[in-house]
Amino acid sequence: MRVVLTREAGMNDSLRWLLPPESQVVEVPLTHTKYLGDESILEQVQSVVGMKTVAITSARSVRALSGPLRDFSHLPIYCVGEATAKSLRESGIEPAWVGTNGAAELANEIPSGPVLFVGAKENREELAEALARRTIELHSVSSYETLPVELTEGEIVEIGSADVLFIGAPSAWSVAEQFVGEKTVIVAKGETTAQVVKVSHPETIVGWGSETKEILAELAKSNN
Repeated sequence: MRVVLTREAGMNDSLRWLLPPESQVVEVPLTHTKYLGDESILEQVQSVVGMKTVAITSARSVRALSGPLRDFSHLPIYCVGEATAKSLRESGIEPAWVGTNGAAELANEIPSGPVLFVGAKENREELAEALARRTIELHSVSSYETLPVELTEGEIVEIGSADVLFIGAPSAWSVAEQFVGEKTVIVAKGETTAQVVKVSHPETIVGWGSETKEILAELAKSNN
């Protein structure tokens, strides 16, 4: 089974435990990160007061939380993913809660607001909408932006021939979509990304957890 992992270099190793041992694995990064400067981040919180909780969904956000936003790091921090939790702990910050199923689950666990969400410039609306339904105020701060990668011909071929393609965000899907084969199974990180993918590619698995590991094991057997 040919598997293409598409996160940035150095970020795909945390996904390999999901793959059957006989998988042929290739890495094709679809996006790269541009971190915003401290001044730009601080400008966004000049008038922010009274925050009760911090929410982050990516390890990339830890850089800001341990730097220009360190004044907020004493608050209870709710995060998504073990990689994010690990990065927090390595920065001396202990998360109050660690989830695995994306922003919707995160929104249900946050006890009260206002909430400071530290994330990408192209923030998704899932968390904001879920918190709004609970009448919890959210203030978003952009600490980085995700930019598309221009693929080589060889990388395009790899994507087109993949049996399984991991997609971590809508921005990654926008790069890969036109090259993906009809029979390729997409493994989307969360429900928001899956909804975007399913518009043009219904064959999509949601989540990067143990259930997906079992599904991929069965898929590998059927491919043999």
